[in-house]
Amino acid sequence: MAPVDDKFTYFYNILKYYFDINFPLKRFFIKHNKNQWIDYEITCKQKELINKHNLYRKSKNNKQIKLSLKEQKNKYKKLIQKKKRDYINNKVVNTTNINKTIWQVVNNEIRNSKEMSFKNIELNDGGKIICDPVCVADLLNISFVEMVKKHVAPNLNKKSISINRNSNYKSKFKCNTIDCDQLIKIIDSIKPKWSAGYDDIPIKIIKEAKHALLKPLLHVVNVSIITGNFPTQLKISKVVPVLKKGDSKNPLNYRPLAIQPALSKIFEKTMMIQLVDYFEKGNLLDLEQHGYRKNRSTVTALIDYIENVLENLDEGNHTVGAFLDLTKAFDSVCHKTLLEKLESYGIEDKELSWHQSYLEG
Repeated sequence: MAPVDDKFTYFYNILKYYFDINFPLKRFFIKHNKNQWIDYEITCKQKELINKHNLYRKSKNNKQIKLSLKEQKNKYKKLIQKKKRDYINNKVVNTTNINKTIWQVVNNEIRNSKEMSFKNIELNDGGKIICDPVCVADLLNISFVEMVKKHVAPNLNKKSISINRNSNYKSKFKCNTIDCDQLIKIIDSIKPKWSAGYDDIPIKIIKEAKHALLKPLLHVVNVSIITGNFPTQLKISKVVPVLKKGDSKNPLNYRPLAIQPALSKIFEKTMMIQLVDYFEKGNLLDLEQHGYRKNRSTVTALIDYIENVLENLDEGNHTVGAFLDLTKAFDSVCHKTLLEKLESYGIEDKELSWHQSYLEG
């Protein structure tokens, strides 16, 4: 067992002990208000409309009350439309990621199927409908494993790609240990979500207790950097099935969503910040790379594309676009080739060992 595993296990066991005492697991039902634009004004108007409708029924089809009821219904519908429109506009204007927010709004509007939890998933297994959660989990696990064998396993046996280190890449990446202030910034930069991995500890709790956890957590993170090892316990993920497309009863239409422990994000981000800084300062990334880079996105990629098309049109040239979508692109990456690629860019020694440790099961 690596030294970082001993230290992390000791730290984690204490954290988990006090977490379970202070946050015991309880089951209860939560009623979600999907229509968040419904406020007190709409609720009052709804009650008035119900009272008016009851009055109309008691009046035995009084024409005057009927006209008043119709007018009140129209006003009520217009009020709902206005509240919904204002809510969506306000949400889009105040967001930090306008593209993501717009897509969330669009998906909420066009979503036809009801949201499914793991409990109500039904699968077709050779003509037999499976609805028991345990059987559903087993069937999905088999499907996910077969998916790995089909898309990932063939790449593991491929011959190593010969990668010649470019003369421009003479610099060498070194991941430095961090101090308390840097760790605080890293924790603060992570979104305060309630989703949790297999240990049920959400990042929201880690953020709230960051000052109490700071020194022992800092020590473990720095040991991970110094030794070039990623804690084994943080490699365990909770896999959630997500329907990607098509028939919800077909296991092949689900993709596995791996939710890692909250603490894993802190270790990952510590390495990522320094690694991205190394690539950016060394100009090692292609100018056409828009994904996963600061101040770049699908919007900047689209702007470049449009400018290229317009420039060619002005010069009387033709433009041809090739749009590719690689099946299981992330899942089918060969780890051996990835490590060789990292090494060719100056990631060596314990820094390379850290990435190798991270990728190993």
